[in-house]
Amino acid sequence: MNEKQKYWCSSILGRLGHSLQKHELLKAEASHRTFYRLHTKTKSYIFMISPPSLENNAQFVNLSQVFTQHDIPVPQVLEYAQETGHLLMTDVGSRHFKDIYNTKVESLAINSAIDTLIDIQEVTHDGIPQYTAQRLEDEMSIFDEWVVKKLLNTHDISTSDIKSRKILVEQTQEQQQVCVHRDYHCRNLLFSDNSIGIVDFQDALIGPAFYDLASLLFDCYHDFRDEDVDLYLAFYLNASNRHKNVKISSAKRWLELTAIQRQIKAMGIFVRLFLKDNKKTHLQYVPSVMKKSIQLMSRQDEMRSLKELFVSIEKPLIQKIRTYL
Repeated sequence: MNEKQKYWCSSILGRLGHSLQKHELLKAEASHRTFYRLHTKTKSYIFMISPPSLENNAQFVNLSQVFTQHDIPVPQVLEYAQETGHLLMTDVGSRHFKDIYNTKVESLAINSAIDTLIDIQEVTHDGIPQYTAQRLEDEMSIFDEWVVKKLLNTHDISTSDIKSRKILVEQTQEQQQVCVHRDYHCRNLLFSDNSIGIVDFQDALIGPAFYDLASLLFDCYHDFRDEDVDLYLAFYLNASNRHKNVKISSAKRWLELTAIQRQIKAMGIFVRLFLKDNKKTHLQYVPSVMKKSIQLMSRQDEMRSLKELFVSIEKPLIQKIRTYL
C-alpha cells in the first residue's frame, strides 16, 4: 500500500471514529484486485484496490447494496472512489471454508451456507442480468480454446459432442431461475463465530437454482464424500420452498449436470490464467477437477460420449500440466 492509499484509508477511518493501526496484504484470487485488511484498536476493515479499467466496480457497489438490503452477509461498501477504484468495506471474516473443512464445524458451516444460498435465491433486482443459454455455452468454449487448442495443441472437441453440451445447457433452463452468486465455493465463503460471510459476489446473475449448490458441493478445491453430498442435497431440498414437488432423482441430475458444466468452465479459466496472465495459482487443480468431471459424467448415461472424449485427453493433460508445476 502506497502513501496516498494509506492516507485515503486513514481519512475514511478517521471519519468513522477510528485510526489505522496496521494493515496486511491478503492473498489474491483469480482477479486483478488487491485486498488489504486494515486494523484499528477495536475492529477491522477491508481496503480493496480494483482497477476501473479491468473490473466492474459499479456493479460490485450496486450488488453490495442490494444484498445488504436483503440481509445477505456480504461486505458493505462504506466509501468508493470511482476514479481510482478504491473501496473501503466492512470485514465479514478471515476464516475461509477451506480452513474448516474436515473439522467438527464443517457440517454446521455447510448447512449455514445452504440456508444463505436459499436466501440469495429470493433476491430480485432489475440490475441483476440473466444467465443466458448462450453465456453457458460460451463458458464451456473457454475449455476448448485454452485447454484443448492452446495447451494441448490438439483438435477442438466442442464440435465432437454437440448433443452432450446441448443437454448441459438445456437442463439449466429446466430449473427454476433465481439469483445465483456464481462462485459459491470454499474460497469465497467465510465462517467466524458460527456466522457466514460471502465475498466475490459481483458476478451474480439470474440463473439455474442448482448452480450455487453445485459450486458448493462439487468444489474445485475440496472433495466431499458421495454420502455427504446426498445429505446436503436432502438438507437443501427440505429447507427450500422451491422444490417441494421435485423428485430426488431429478434434483440429483440437475445438480450433477450443472456441476459438469461449471467444472468444464473452471478448467478453461484455470488454464487461461496461466497461459494468458502467467498465474500458476490454479493450474494445480486442473487434474483433480478433470477427474471429478469424468466421475460425474460416468453417472449420467446422456454424458457417455462426452466422458469418452474427456478420458481420451485426461492423461496428456495431466502430463502437460506437470511440466509447468
